[in-house]
Amino acid sequence: MNRCRCRNLAILATIMICGSTTDAALISRWTFDGNTNDAVGGRNGTLLGDAQYSANVPAGFGGSSLALDGTLDKMIVDVTGADQIGGVFTVAAWVNLAESRPDGTLTYFGTRFPDGNGFDFKSRLAGNSAIRVDLGDGSSFPVISDTSVSLGTNAWHHVAVSVQPNQYDLFVDGVLANHVTFAAFSPILWDANHDIAIGAVGADAVPNGPPTGEDFNGLIDDVRVYSTALSQQEVQQLLVPEQSTVPEPATVLFWSFCVVVGVGVGVGRKKLVGRAPIRGIGDCNVSSKGELS
Repeated sequence: MNRCRCRNLAILATIMICGSTTDAALISRWTFDGNTNDAVGGRNGTLLGDAQYSANVPAGFGGSSLALDGTLDKMIVDVTGADQIGGVFTVAAWVNLAESRPDGTLTYFGTRFPDGNGFDFKSRLAGNSAIRVDLGDGSSFPVISDTSVSLGTNAWHHVAVSVQPNQYDLFVDGVLANHVTFAAFSPILWDANHDIAIGAVGADAVPNGPPTGEDFNGLIDDVRVYSTALSQQEVQQLLVPEQSTVPEPATVLFWSFCVVVGVGVGVGRKKLVGRAPIRGIGDCNVSSKGELS
């Protein structure tokens, strides 16, 4: 009959988790903390009109927000070269509306210039009672969709649209407000013919002239763009203030383990104690004095 001898095992393990998979898909982020820099993708913006920065930010968030007055104020990014995003993406932002505009819209994010058939995301209709998502393919708008949502005025709300080729999900303050399906196509977010505008439907650099009726009036903060369609749980993570405005790297798991084998092995104040032989297996060494390294 086999005889078994029991030995004590001292096992030390370390697991370190850095970042999240959501951060890995983050391709642009404008925090408006005193500038229009893209903290992730280098798509730095330019302010038009008399856009300013405001100390009024979502609860728990630091820095500043972008203040727009509804008359040709916007931030624009000139998209050049092969920089192209479409098909699957998410656009998210904090918005604080300063007015109810019954005869127009208040646009958070748009890419309808120089070609008009791009993307826009905005509040519209009387009392800002709807959120509209327009999805273009470069030649037309296969999707023009309104969701009945009232954001009111002078209050921060988080809005996000998670787009796929045959559907999109609209989230308001982390809650699913609408799930919209449509015939499959490849929606454009931006490319060389669809520059980025925050606070307007398009990046038209007209310095003077009448407002389009769709320029944003209020505050915008922490605008993010992802190259994937975020889930509701992932969108809800965006509502939580961070310790840093700089996104973390992609998720990486570091496993460090150490198994110490010996008779009567225990852990003293500074070293392992037990009867010889004591040896380490894995990412550690045990000296002749029982010291672990």
